[in-house]
Amino acid sequence: MTRSSPTTSPLLTHRILPLLCFVFLFFCANAQYELSLGSSYVNAFGERKFNILGTNYHINPTHGFQFSARNTYSIRNETIHGHLNLGYRQLYFSGSSGTSVYRGYVQKFFVTSGLGYAISKRIEINALIEAENNLKFKDFNLGMGDLFRVSLALEGSYRITERLNGTLLFSRAMTPISLSYTISNPQYQARIGLNYQLL
Repeated sequence: MTRSSPTTSPLLTHRILPLLCFVFLFFCANAQYELSLGSSYVNAFGERKFNILGTNYHINPTHGFQFSARNTYSIRNETIHGHLNLGYRQLYFSGSSGTSVYRGYVQKFFVTSGLGYAISKRIEINALIEAENNLKFKDFNLGMGDLFRVSLALEGSYRITERLNGTLLFSRAMTPISLSYTISNPQYQARIGLNYQLL
C-alpha cells in the first residue's frame, strides 16, 4: 500500500515570509531603536534515550550555531524595551540504534519577539517567545498542525562596550515536542553569543 505525500503550498515562502520581513522593517523605521547583528553557539539537550516501536535510540549531544538581526526599541524611558529578531539556525545531531549510527543536521529560520527590562546600564533581562519552521519548507502543507515550533526563552544581556553585548539564553520548546522532532532538535537549548549594534 502506498502513501501519498501531502500537497505542498507556496503560501509560506511567497506571502508569509515577506510579511514577516515587512513587520521587521516597519519596527526598524519607527520609534527609537537599535539595530544589531548577532551570532551564537547553540547547545540543544533533553532526553538522551528513546524507545520507538521497540527499538532503543541513543542521542549524542546536539550543537550548532545561529545568526540573527535584532531590532530593539524603547518603550519606557530606555528601561523597558521591545525586541524583534529574525534569524537562521543550524543544528548538528547524531546518535545510534543497535549497530546503526546516524547523523545529520537541521536548518531553521526563526522569528523572536519579547520584552526586556534594563536592570542597569549594562545588564538587561529579556523574556521572549520564538517561532521556527518545524518542517522543511518543501514539506509545508497548511492543513497540518505542526508546521511551527514555539518556544519560550529567558535571556540575559551584558553590555561589554558601547556597541557590543554578550548574551546568554535558555529556551524550552512548548509545542510540538513529539519524539519525531526532538531526536534531531531537542526540547531545551542554551545559547551564548554576541550582538553588535549597527545603529
